[in-house]
Amino acid sequence: MIFEKDFNSSIDKETLNWFYKRSFKNIYPPIIAKFNDNYFQLNNFSYSGSGVFLIEFEGLKDLINFQTTLTDDISLVELSNLLSVIDKFDLDYKGVKIFEQKNIKGRKNFEILKKIKELPENFKDYIVEKNITLKQLGVFFNLKDNHKKIVYDFLNKKNKPSVGDFRNLLNLLYDYARLIDIDFYDENYLNKIIREKNIYYFDVMDDLFNLNKIFKAKNIRFDSISNFENCILNVTFGIGSSDDFYEKINFMSKNGDKVKNFYEKLKKYDLC
Repeated sequence: MIFEKDFNSSIDKETLNWFYKRSFKNIYPPIIAKFNDNYFQLNNFSYSGSGVFLIEFEGLKDLINFQTTLTDDISLVELSNLLSVIDKFDLDYKGVKIFEQKNIKGRKNFEILKKIKELPENFKDYIVEKNITLKQLGVFFNLKDNHKKIVYDFLNKKNKPSVGDFRNLLNLLYDYARLIDIDFYDENYLNKIIREKNIYYFDVMDDLFNLNKIFKAKNIRFDSISNFENCILNVTFGIGSSDDFYEKINFMSKNGDKVKNFYEKLKKYDLC
């Protein structure tokens, strides 16, 4: 590391400034990285003095790995900005140590990270302040467009809502997606959806219990693995012979009207 008191080369202060709303109050001169005869500022972007610390790097990935050690608590918003820098230089993500340290791996997680960059400013502020996780943001990005608008409106109307309230809203919008047809945050409307859904759910579960009572005679059972998020019922039964198989198939056929009535109930409650 060399301290250059009078450094006159042209310094790129923008490319590697991927930090998000940080106040750099440091009495020390910034570190300048030299790479391929280009000079990049790595930190202390508000410094107004003339001196710099100059370090030369042979590889751009080494440069980035060094820069990420200069700052603590790098947020997801900053990692999203950093990802844009890495993409700009067409670098492989493998070997970028900050991603390994944050346990960010796999195409899906990097896609989520990229999308953060396009979020509204107040959403980014919320992510940083409340330390929103990549998993929670993954749920958000899987929502329908009108349901994303509900989240935006929620953050605008609520004053820094708790992480628990944010997570509950995401789960509500994801679980009850078919029932929600607005694009703004309406607490009364959403609470009504929850109440109606609970009534429907217990009614349907009661019907499923009665359906299984009928088929229990032949050890046949119906289950909803998705908890009625879709129309699929899993049917399970055991057989001891081919005759046993045909006997149970015939029993199901004779009682097909019971299954039909159950599906009519699902349609009535818009669950199918």
